[in-house]
Amino acid sequence: MSNAKPTFSPIAVIGMACRLPGAKNIDEFWSMLREGRSALGKVPESRFNRELFYDPTPGVLNKTYTDLAGLVEYHPYPKDRYPLPEFGETDYDAAHLAFCESVGDSLVHAGFDPFHVNCPNTGVFVGHTRPGDLSQQFDYQICLPESLAHLESLTSYQSALQGKNAAEVHKKLEAAATSSLKQRDEKRWTFYLSSDLALLVSRAYQFNGPGIVFNSACASSLHAICQAVYSLQLGHIDMAVAGGATYFHSDTLVLFASSRSLTKNRSCPFDAEADGLIMGEGNVALILKRLEDAVADGNTIHAVISGTGIASDGKGKSLWAPRKEGQIEAMNRAYSGTVRLDDVDFVEAHATSTALGDATEMEALATVFQQVPWDRKIPVHSTKGNIGHMLEVAGAASVLKTILAITHQTIPPIAGLKTLNPKIAWNEIPFFAPTKLMSWEAPANGRPRRAAVNSFGIGGLNVHLVLDEWNPQHSSAKHFFISSSETVNATSTQNNFAKNETAPPPVPLPIAVIGYGCIFPQALTSTMYWDLLINGKNGFGNVPDKRWMLETFRKHEFAERSDVPPFRAGVIDNYSYDWKKNKVPPKQVENASPIQFMMLDAVNEALTISGMSQTPEERRRMGVVVGTGFGGDFACQMNVVLTLPIFLKHLRNILRKEAVAETVIDQIASDYSQFLHKRMPALLDETGSFTPSALASRITKTLDLMGGAVAMESQEASVGAALACCIDQLAVGMNDTMICVSGYQELDPVVYNFCAKSQLLTEHPERSPLDKNAYGRLPGEGCGVLILQRLDKAVQEKRPVYAVIRGTECATADSVYNNTKLAIERTRRYPTQQTRSVDFLEASFCGIPAIDAQYLDAYIDATKNDIAEDNTVKNNGSYKTKLGTTLNQTGFLAMASGIPSLVKYVMALHQKITPPIANHQTTAPFVARYQQSLEAATHPVQWTPADSNNPHRAGLLCGEKSVYYVLLEEKNF
Repeated sequence: MSNAKPTFSPIAVIGMACRLPGAKNIDEFWSMLREGRSALGKVPESRFNRELFYDPTPGVLNKTYTDLAGLVEYHPYPKDRYPLPEFGETDYDAAHLAFCESVGDSLVHAGFDPFHVNCPNTGVFVGHTRPGDLSQQFDYQICLPESLAHLESLTSYQSALQGKNAAEVHKKLEAAATSSLKQRDEKRWTFYLSSDLALLVSRAYQFNGPGIVFNSACASSLHAICQAVYSLQLGHIDMAVAGGATYFHSDTLVLFASSRSLTKNRSCPFDAEADGLIMGEGNVALILKRLEDAVADGNTIHAVISGTGIASDGKGKSLWAPRKEGQIEAMNRAYSGTVRLDDVDFVEAHATSTALGDATEMEALATVFQQVPWDRKIPVHSTKGNIGHMLEVAGAASVLKTILAITHQTIPPIAGLKTLNPKIAWNEIPFFAPTKLMSWEAPANGRPRRAAVNSFGIGGLNVHLVLDEWNPQHSSAKHFFISSSETVNATSTQNNFAKNETAPPPVPLPIAVIGYGCIFPQALTSTMYWDLLINGKNGFGNVPDKRWMLETFRKHEFAERSDVPPFRAGVIDNYSYDWKKNKVPPKQVENASPIQFMMLDAVNEALTISGMSQTPEERRRMGVVVGTGFGGDFACQMNVVLTLPIFLKHLRNILRKEAVAETVIDQIASDYSQFLHKRMPALLDETGSFTPSALASRITKTLDLMGGAVAMESQEASVGAALACCIDQLAVGMNDTMICVSGYQELDPVVYNFCAKSQLLTEHPERSPLDKNAYGRLPGEGCGVLILQRLDKAVQEKRPVYAVIRGTECATADSVYNNTKLAIERTRRYPTQQTRSVDFLEASFCGIPAIDAQYLDAYIDATKNDIAEDNTVKNNGSYKTKLGTTLNQTGFLAMASGIPSLVKYVMALHQKITPPIANHQTTAPFVARYQQSLEAATHPVQWTPADSNNPHRAGLLCGEKSVYYVLLEEKNF
């Protein structure tokens, strides 16, 4: 167990591209910056319906008091210049296609032929949340029957239609509400998910590394870049696409207006008149490599990433108020080793263009940089005056701007700055705000130019990045190393990533699971979940009407069909959060997304099981990663509520034609608005549930954690992605403890519509998916949590070790089979004793034999040599891997589909009992054909502890378009 500091490689930026307000490429962006121009202005009518959504008076529900933004133009994808998968133009959102094009631009900038990049082990890491408007339109249409049912329940509406043909009015209103909306192609059934952005890039350019989108609010893209850096440093991938993409939604103006964070005037960071942000849209794409690889490959190196810091604010007063303590923590983590703070020549601040936010950030910077000699002042800058607040792209845009300043050796003026913010003590801090173009002179000692990029998001999510000019005379790939935190405990210094070295690739650190918790259907604690597993129970039931009126939807959508099974699910209908436990205001609990508090309860259980005392130092070094979907029930409800003005416009027009008095129409509109906001309180929520990062920041805010937090989506592989990112942060020393959370809640009409029309719903949900008579599934909901530490630290601190994670590997290819096989084969770099076939195997089985069979086919093909050897040395040739599944007990958890299995096997490896497959009768042919190697675990079996050289192991496979393979083993010491 080594505590040596590793000499990790710095990361080279070898390609760049952008599409930003007023700038179609990096040259146009630089021209805008150096000239101090702004690309912000009024949103055109084609992108914003002022009649419905604009009111100059702040505080009007469902309205915005500003109509300013920075926008880009969208055009058809240039298939003659860049590759695109089949059906790409219809299966992917406009914002996703625009980013894919920018990736092509960045690859060309890096010297690649975009049609033949020939670097398959490339990962895609993007800060991104919501794509374009189509997903909202589809949600609105599918939920319309419920909206109309709510309307018809109002007394004022019923009275107004007395003596009229109510059914005909209903029909006219439905037709009017859907007439201008795009219809979904139900043959292909495109969802336009957030993570489709990353997967599109992987498919287009034939990359087979991970594809993940990140959300840490306005720090999203900078967080994505950091995770790409760690994945490169630890040898998981050979190249990375990193950056961010955001799309302007008029309803996002409504959401930000409700928090009074927008300006009605101008974006002017550091200015006395700064009173809010102006939104921007667009994207930034960067191509990253390990520095020594870039040098060896002859790539042009535009800058070097030499330091990273991730942190969170801890408690604080509110979600919206930044704390300098968290920003200071992120900055301090980025400077250690040879990454010297006093070498920084330039700071690109986040600078939200609010008086409080700018002052808080400058106070944090001044605190950290107080050791800088007083013989110089450092220029501090922000892009917000040029392109507005780019939300998820803000950090990546700042990185791009900073690299351009380094390469042009020029510091541009701050756009929009007239009078300095008097709340900032400019005369007492080592910074100044440049108002004119400046030459960036080379440092006198010949060292490279150095810059810092700062970013933070609502919820207190902070990231700090250090960028260096590439100066081969002063630095070398052999001696220059990156620092990622104050204290680094990672792999041995013998690890070497250079291509021309003979040393083996780095071996993943063993990670201890020291705590676990969960909330699943009919299992509100891990103890209840273990009982459900061992005794073959399930959590299926009806979705309560208080959540969704699914029977109303069923009658509307499937009135002519008799083959649609009843709408049931793995539903959590007996959960309530005790706000007194963590002193969360009851109003927040009532109006926020319930999954926030399920996750918080599961985390509390996991921390209790871990026995951690949670000292201030432990909390400071504890981070959170949440694997989830950037959608779900709350997002669907929010889409319904945000379209309320559109619905009311159609309602008013129809009722006027029916000669209903205007005063009565006003009363109906008021009654309906109040009813809908009470039933779907998305706009009344004060916790930021509209952003996935709130799931992570809820945990750090409530528990006073400062190790950083982020939510991420990789579709059904999200739990694997979250686990891998947690492990990487531990491996580079960013934190000592990570809380890995995965959960999802989506039982809305959209899911049922898809499952029913795709014939995925089963009438026998309790039946094992490995049974020959099984087909289909029911959706489920819930969450699970693992508390992770490096194994050496856990042992040193005498923590309980419930299981050991030996590694996670990912592959993104063209089929479940190829993804699975490649992910398993990537474990070949592990020590020999870790590559043997596993004792237990579980996948994110989905209930469709044609898909589920591919996991087993790939496992057998990837491990056949190991299986043959194991059959020779174990049990006189009768060794078999036992298969398991949780699908018929919890349901299919979609974006969190792997977490029930992960928690299950952590408990199983600790309890040394094999939980059985519930209700398994006759084995399906796709399992039976491997009967010599695989068998369904049909009853609980307690095993004796394995010897120290041969611990029991479990292999978990999660995901479809991307697949993660997680290797777990029991504690053997």
